Amino acid sequence: MSQTWRTFLANHAHQLWAADLFTVPTLTFKTLYVLVFIAHGRRELMHVNVAANPTAAWVWRQLIEATPWGRKPRHLLRDRDAVYGRDFRRRARRIGIDAIATPVRAPRANAIAERVIGTLRRECLDHLVVLDE
Repeated sequence: MSQTWRTFLANHAHQLWAADLFTVPTLTFKTLYVLVFIAHGRRELMHVNVAANPTAAWVWRQLIEATPWGRKPRHLLRDRDAVYGRDFRRRARRIGIDAIATPVRAPRANAIAERVIGTLRRECLDHLVVLDE
């Protein structure tokens, strides 16, 4: 019998990062995309970057920048967004990271990332007028 999702997250928290993208509107009604990587163990923000038009190549470069000097997670939890590209999991496996896509229609599967994004919105972005990247 396999372990439940909650058990997996608890057992691997010290080796697990979460990745997620969220949108931020600008003053001129442009949409910016923010990519965050969060370590589950201490809920530490590992890397953040912004792009007007994120691509699979950009997302991959952000993962490489977030993991300097071999500091990387064993597992990377992400949603099924197409911006990661078709070969993201295979490429991540080559550098020693197991990229796990969240289950379909399971919004709470990446709850730590969702909570951090909510905090960023409430505590920071709701009090700023974003002009550009």
